Amino acid sequence: MVVLHALGQCLIRTAITTISPRADMCFALGSYLTRERGNRVPRRQIEKLFWPAMRAADASHSLSELIHKLRRKGVHIQRDESACIWLPRDAASIDIDQLSTEEPARLAERDLSILPGYSPRASSAFNDWVDEWRGDLHLRLLNIVVAGMTRASASSDWPVTLSLANKALKLDPEHPSALLARASAAEHLARRNRESREAAVPGASDERTVALLRESTSAVKWPDRSTVAAANDDTALVGRTESMERLQAQATRTFNGKVGAAYISAPTGVGKSRLIREFSA
Repeated sequence: MVVLHALGQCLIRTAITTISPRADMCFALGSYLTRERGNRVPRRQIEKLFWPAMRAADASHSLSELIHKLRRKGVHIQRDESACIWLPRDAASIDIDQLSTEEPARLAERDLSILPGYSPRASSAFNDWVDEWRGDLHLRLLNIVVAGMTRASASSDWPVTLSLANKALKLDPEHPSALLARASAAEHLARRNRESREAAVPGASDERTVALLRESTSAVKWPDRSTVAAANDDTALVGRTESMERLQAQATRTFNGKVGAAYISAPTGVGKSRLIREFSA
């Protein structure tokens, strides 16, 4: 069985060894065939992907050598008379395939970085393929994390909800469900922490709550000084009194210890960014 680890590490495990990106071409072909498992891929298609500038005969020879190396490492590549190669669907898997069945608490503890540090050197065409694959993994992972976050929220597991909301926002900083879940979880945790202090009940849970709240606020992307200063160069803000008052009221709640979120939506060119800059200033 071939298992490709694409989350938190870059590694292919077989029954007899492991293949890392340091074995550049072996890892590249192993990754490609694992993702395409069950599909018969023409050899010529792979040759053009990996060696686009090489003569057909030389590319064919290079691919044969690469297949031989992978077979010796336990990757049982199949081939047929029509010059196709493939991995059977039941002979390979990717770690993300099993992620949707994990408990939210375990998911929250995982390192979910996608193909960390992987910079293939095969060809620019293969680099494009890897970029497209990363995008696919990104979308799948976001859906899995949001689903786990929703399950944790439904069971009132606020520490796990907050952790998964932060992970989702790293994948999509403007994901509406994750923004609301983070605000809700942080508010519940703040209330729990406040009640715990009032009851004078010491414990490690307080420290955990504070750490989670700090993690939540550190994930917010605040405008830098140059952006805020740019607001002073604009002309006078007109017709946004109601919006500004609502934002200021929300800020007052925040400074008084309440947790909340504001969602700003309008057609392009109406002045959303200008409103945010003015409010930040």
